[in-house]
Amino acid sequence: MTTQAPSKNRLYQQSITPSQVQTLRRLELYYDISYQAIICIPCGFALKTDDDRVGRHLKEKHGISKKRRQKLNALINSLHLPDPDELPKRPDRSVQHLFLAL
Repeated sequence: MTTQAPSKNRLYQQSITPSQVQTLRRLELYYDISYQAIICIPCGFALKTDDDRVGRHLKEKHGISKKRRQKLNALINSLHLPDPDELPKRPDRSVQHLFLAL
């Protein structure tokens, strides 16, 4: 899959392989291509991706071991995702997102 996403007024060409998508899914993470966000499926919200926040979230909130989180930060950082606070809001009365909580 290849997408383009705005980040700091520049477009980044992003590629994610099916294997990488599966890696995220095994950790109960969903990569929303259209919104350029990593969503924690059990929590139902988009995660900030700077530093090691995704890995730290998985450890602190879900008890995911360091071994299972290995190489996750490199994958997340390679996507150059924007801050979830900067993403466009979903329109009122839009269909509920499969993985986002209300």
